[in-house]
Amino acid sequence: MTLASRSDQSSWMNGTCFAVSEFSALPVTEADFTVKREAGTITFRGKFEGKEGYGRFTFSPDQTFSNWLGGQGISGIDDNMLMHLFFANTGKNYVASLKKAGYGEINAEELSRLAIHEVSQQDLNDYQEIAKDFGAPRLSVDELVELKIHGVNREYIAQLQKSGFANLTLGNILDAKIHEIDPGFIRQCSDMGFAKLTFDEVMNFKIHELTPEYIRECRDMGFANLSADEVLNFKIHDMNLEYLKGLKDAGLASLTADEAINMRIHEVTPASIAGLRQMGFAKLSADDIINLHIHEVNAAFLGDMQNIGFKGLTVDDAVNLKIHEITREYLQELNKAGFSGLSVDAAVNCKIHEVNPASIREFNDLGFSKISVDDAVNLNIHEVTPAFIRSMREKGFKDLSLEEYIGLKIQYGDKMK
Repeated sequence: MTLASRSDQSSWMNGTCFAVSEFSALPVTEADFTVKREAGTITFRGKFEGKEGYGRFTFSPDQTFSNWLGGQGISGIDDNMLMHLFFANTGKNYVASLKKAGYGEINAEELSRLAIHEVSQQDLNDYQEIAKDFGAPRLSVDELVELKIHGVNREYIAQLQKSGFANLTLGNILDAKIHEIDPGFIRQCSDMGFAKLTFDEVMNFKIHELTPEYIRECRDMGFANLSADEVLNFKIHDMNLEYLKGLKDAGLASLTADEAINMRIHEVTPASIAGLRQMGFAKLSADDIINLHIHEVNAAFLGDMQNIGFKGLTVDDAVNLKIHEITREYLQELNKAGFSGLSVDAAVNCKIHEVNPASIREFNDLGFSKISVDDAVNLNIHEVTPAFIRSMREKGFKDLSLEEYIGLKIQYGDKMK
């Protein structure tokens, strides 16, 4: 019978099988009839036409049974929990069997879960034997329910152990069942060329749906002897023949498995490789291409650097400029401050030490018209500012060089009054 209940707060539907003998009657005209169990009584009002019927029902919990459960130390009993026990046909014998199995201190919620998932007395006996096999005194209610939900039994455990996994934990067994690992799949892994996989590797093969067809595709890509980790990485990152053919056509014909994976991870495409080559990088290795992509050095960035005067860059130079966020705007400001024709190292040095083009112009206004990059860096390192130089001149230090003002700052810091 399908029973449904709806209210403003909640709704549920339950498909339950009853023995015909449990009904007080099966009326062919609308009438009341009941099913009585230890947890309570359902009163139906409706009728049957042949083997089909319809109507309404009410559930009346059995207060005597509720009191008995309380006397067994099971707290938190309510009408909803008793209805779950009714549908599971759970009574005193079941509770007694739980106590006998060592579950004498369960609460109403745990008893309800066992009932909802139909963990039978036979299941309890079977699971006790499984617990002994794994050296556990007894399983938790959560473990009992998990074993029941996923249909784990001693036969399944024995199959896994005979397939080469003799030292699995109960958690491993549950994971294997959840992911539908069976001896057939383990044999399939062996047939694919992976005969000595660890349990975790078998799990990953199953999770990522590795198939003989995909292994053949890997061989067609030119990778006939991939390790378990490599083939998993290929599958995880959707390595395919079309992608590798594109890389080969772009000039990368002899990639290793790791290089191919890194290309995929960093979204290297034939178009992006072509863009780099058009900007002057004609002879790029796989490592060079990956390095440029990791640091997001692309054709647009290289175009900016070329427009500002950096031509013939090496891969290391381009990466260095990108890492330190050298922009066309920053270089233009340095040019205006008198730093034109800078090398990559000089530009990066300025950025690392936060050389500010605006402050360089202030130094120019103080009479220092030919400041070198090294001077600008030293001024910043030692926090010699235009304001500091003006204050020193007010104290009589008028005709010093930048090196001498730096020396004053090093020697006296801000202590000079």
